[in-house]
Amino acid sequence: MRDTSKKPELLTAKSLVIMTKFMAIYAAFHIVTIVFKTYADSLSEESTILEAYQTPIYVVAGVHLMMLLICGAMIMFEKYFWVVTIACIMISLYTRFYFDDIVTWINNF
Repeated sequence: MRDTSKKPELLTAKSLVIMTKFMAIYAAFHIVTIVFKTYADSLSEESTILEAYQTPIYVVAGVHLMMLLICGAMIMFEKYFWVVTIACIMISLYTRFYFDDIVTWINNF
């Protein structure tokens, strides 16, 4: 009989694989939406993207491309590392919640 009183652990090898795959999918989704949005925006006569946001959007998409490549390599070679996965999660959260700070930093650079 299976012991149902034991709670599942969060930091297991299976959860590491799931989180790494989620980060790869999220990074790919972010890149695709950015490319589609900028392409569709270029077809319209009135731009919905402010001029100050153009470069930061591409920089953040480039960061997500690097995360996609790193997470994709971990998935392909089946070698998963907690540090890398957590770093990708933290970077994606930072770019999500502090995008205005990134815009200011890039435009002042």
